[in-house]
Amino acid sequence: MSSTSETGHGKNIANFYHLLTLLRRIGTPYNPSVVAIQLAQLENLYTDVSNANALVHSSFVALSQAAAVRNVSFQPLSALVTRAYNAFKVSGVPQPLIDSAKPFVMKIRGQRVSAKIKTDAVQATDGATTADPVIPTPKQNSVSQVSFDSLLDNFDKFINILEYSTDYKPNEEQLKANYLSSRYNTMNAENKLVMDAQVVINTYRFNRQKIMYDPETGLLAQTTKVKVYLKSVFGTSSDEFKQASKLTFTKLN
Repeated sequence: MSSTSETGHGKNIANFYHLLTLLRRIGTPYNPSVVAIQLAQLENLYTDVSNANALVHSSFVALSQAAAVRNVSFQPLSALVTRAYNAFKVSGVPQPLIDSAKPFVMKIRGQRVSAKIKTDAVQATDGATTADPVIPTPKQNSVSQVSFDSLLDNFDKFINILEYSTDYKPNEEQLKANYLSSRYNTMNAENKLVMDAQVVINTYRFNRQKIMYDPETGLLAQTTKVKVYLKSVFGTSSDEFKQASKLTFTKLN
């Protein structure tokens, strides 16, 4: 069996299976008194680890599918809000309402609401150009506030302004406030599905991490004990120990 440096949870599990195969081949001479590394217990551990890893994989698929649905749903948002904002501007509503809606539209577009502050150079008394040493440059917020939560928050605020404006009565169905509110509810639900799926996969990852890498009871801990036992029974030059020592296991986060 060739040595490998490949890492990954799946590789650790595969190498653990190879170790079990070796122990089965050794047969009755493999007879530790420590229950945790007896073959039957190791077989149970392999089943538990395999199941834990499978749950992570299946939950990742569920998360990916939920995220894909959300991405498709959110993709037209910027264009839709832009259309509604243009309709809002020509609907006869007061200019202050138009101005109050603009920041939310810009944030949904991923645009900076206020102009970026420039650090002007000043002329020193000796003629050299230097940055102003007295007035500190204010910190800039990220230009693109387009996380899904932020998009939903700004979309909701934009809709509230449209609903407040009794003069906003477009004939186009997709530009009406009640349609936009329905779209918001759908997108919010899809976003929550992604968050729920993220909680599930995080839970399964935590469980896998514990069963594989707990310093006392985890898979890696048991493989170390098995190798030490084989070395004590068969010696360092034995075929049994050499084959086991070629199986590498890597602790992962």
